[in-house]
Amino acid sequence: PSFNETFTEPRKEYKTGVRLDFELSPSSRLAVTGNLWQNDQALDQGFEGSSVRHPSFAVATLRKSNQTQGTLTNVIGDRSVNTLKAGWVHMSNHETSKVPWGPAAGIQGAAGVGQGHPACFSSGICEGAPRIRMRGFEFGPPGSVEQDIRQGNFNLRNDFATSYEAGGRHDLKIGGDYIRNRFNLLICRDCTGIYDLRSGSPPANLEELFPVWNDPDSWNVDALLPNARSYTLGIGDMDFAVTRHQLAGWVQDDWQLGDRFTLNLGLRYDITLNGYGENFDFDPWVKADRPYDTDDIAPRFGFAYQLNDRTVI
Repeated sequence: PSFNETFTEPRKEYKTGVRLDFELSPSSRLAVTGNLWQNDQALDQGFEGSSVRHPSFAVATLRKSNQTQGTLTNVIGDRSVNTLKAGWVHMSNHETSKVPWGPAAGIQGAAGVGQGHPACFSSGICEGAPRIRMRGFEFGPPGSVEQDIRQGNFNLRNDFATSYEAGGRHDLKIGGDYIRNRFNLLICRDCTGIYDLRSGSPPANLEELFPVWNDPDSWNVDALLPNARSYTLGIGDMDFAVTRHQLAGWVQDDWQLGDRFTLNLGLRYDITLNGYGENFDFDPWVKADRPYDTDDIAPRFGFAYQLNDRTVI
């Protein structure tokens, strides 16, 4: 059959990493680590055609993961250490149809589909094809393609540890942490249109109605409309982005009162800005700029008592 196509596409994967250590002084040290990973599949095996799928189901994927972290350690005297860490991590997943389908070129195709990609102007998505569901066969890409998912996190953390004597030995730890999370999502949720043509059997001349596998404007969908049950089209802005900020601070004191008894005292505070979409509205049910949860305070209390050499409470 003319729907049978042979594809030969490379699969490429890149990996690299680096670690650098610098002794800035006898009491200071800087360590930097980083790695890169990329997987490029011009034809992803998870999105191949089959005996019930047209070659227009084919998808190319590009996935990336990169991260970098720096750690600065300072020894202060003979009782204190301060550690400052900063890092960045980025992940992305891009899935695109192997079928180019731009805006209308001014020439009407035989199908009446020749108006071009419905979302090419509104969201910049110019790949894909209409999804055509028939009894025993289907045309077009998966429902979530085109798809572009990106996430980037920046992290800054400081830990200070010291010990001192005051009514016993104190091991004190003070720290703070900040994370900025940025999430971007572009997804073609049914933006190419879905024809449900399962009210009747496919015609015998089906191959003639779809002469070019990767040119939707050449497909004669009009000839199949007597079998139509419904048409679905996802509209609107297919691009979404959200930024969240997470902050935390803590203090912990392990206070040793004698040889057998130790108190564990601590306090932690957390706050997340836009963690639950407070900056977004969903009219008429939910309004934007809702207040944040600002009372996440967690005290800590514990103790350890050594009864004998083999028993601790």
